[in-house]
Amino acid sequence: AGGCANYDTVVDNPAFAITVREQPTDLAIELSAPSKLSVGIELIPLPSDPRANPARQKPIATSGNYRPGFCLLEAPSVPPGRYALLAATFEPRQEGPFALQLGSSHALAAVGRLPHEGHGLQRQVYRSEWSSLAGTAAGCANHRNYHRNPQLRLMLSRKGDVLLRLRCQTTPGSSLSDARPYLAVDVYGPHRDAPLGPMEHETQKLMPLLTSGGGKYGYPPGGALVPRTTLEPGSYVLVLSTFDPTSCAFELVLYASQGVATLERL
Repeated sequence: AGGCANYDTVVDNPAFAITVREQPTDLAIELSAPSKLSVGIELIPLPSDPRANPARQKPIATSGNYRPGFCLLEAPSVPPGRYALLAATFEPRQEGPFALQLGSSHALAAVGRLPHEGHGLQRQVYRSEWSSLAGTAAGCANHRNYHRNPQLRLMLSRKGDVLLRLRCQTTPGSSLSDARPYLAVDVYGPHRDAPLGPMEHETQKLMPLLTSGGGKYGYPPGGALVPRTTLEPGSYVLVLSTFDPTSCAFELVLYASQGVATLERL
């Protein structure tokens, strides 16, 4: 129940995989729900990387404005491939039953539920802030104080899967500001205990093992994402930064294999 793309929790909405066979296919998809809920659906190409979240892709078709209790998506001549169908209410935290009805001009190869990005993993949330007063709103390496950004130690007791999401912290149910900053998560390790020091990152003496957004700052739906990755046991340092120095609250969502991970501030 993540709501529309105005909310970071959009990535938590139910998603369904549709596979179109060899020829272009016309699709008509209906969603029905209780009339008290304004609903909408989107059809999005599934990324080739199975670790990536479909909510980051650009829709090829939508049902338009959210409508109470019913919406219709029509997509002519959909090319062969795999697609995600995302069903959402306009506001987050709205629960209720819904039904999908699919019509197609040609038989579809497969239709099935997509697992949540954190499926089978344990969820932890760390909340803090970038603060100009405390000197932790340091921005990216261009500002020459990258090491002053919040740094966390991630300890893995054994080999396991990890997924990270960094986003601005908002009141539950409140929409995102258009002025939200571009974000990034950098992961250093697996044998790093000490926090990054001055100019270590800027002079490229130390390069991150993993980065969000392919190394680019951004704010896609759901926030900056380090996709699900299998990591070796050890100690990792996470650096959480904005592109420009910005004071605001944030939350880091960690999904990790059961009983494997601990987080602490450095």
